[in-house]
Amino acid sequence: MKFGIGELFLLFLDPTEQKLPLSSYRTLVRMVILMLLAVVFLPNSQQLLQAYDPTLETVARPSRFRLPLNGWTAFAAGILFFWVIRSWFSVIQSPFLYFNF
Repeated sequence: MKFGIGELFLLFLDPTEQKLPLSSYRTLVRMVILMLLAVVFLPNSQQLLQAYDPTLETVARPSRFRLPLNGWTAFAAGILFFWVIRSWFSVIQSPFLYFNF
């Protein structure tokens, strides 16, 4: 059976059809845990391709400035995020200009 672009789109991205036989959230949690274990313990693409080092380009060095991921940066990012969202919702809406026409 041949698939066109539309069929492939519907096959993978149709939100109305359930693709996996999930009977409960426990099944979903087990699947997520299984996938996380695969991510942690299976090799990544750099590890798989390191035998071909002469033909592949090297990984770029990290930049000098790196944001440390700790509690203080998470707190600062949370405060910044709260401030931005609060500023969006604290603005008074302007009246509709063409309401009386």
